[in-house]
Amino acid sequence: MSNNHTALLLLSINELRELTGYRNHRSQVTWLQANSIPCFVDSCGRPRVSRRVIEQRLGVHEEGSNSDSSSSVLHANPEPRARPNFACLLAPAMRTRGHRGP
Repeated sequence: MSNNHTALLLLSINELRELTGYRNHRSQVTWLQANSIPCFVDSCGRPRVSRRVIEQRLGVHEEGSNSDSSSSVLHANPEPRARPNFACLLAPAMRTRGHRGP
């Protein structure tokens, strides 16, 4: 398997650092396991993660998978998400309109 093909299938070292927040390989593996993200460890001790798994977790899907087009485009899931009501966390006196904080 060529390096270009592998780069498309697996997250890069920098992408793993960004995803996990860790530079240390053992810490990355621990974080991935704690978040139920499947990975395997290569001969250098680096975790290897499928790009497709992460894209699925982030709600990215492939459009036109049933079509005969070989150049499918990935799009983020367009479904609107509920917004949390952070005002309910404030003390009752702070829930008034126009409150800008301390």
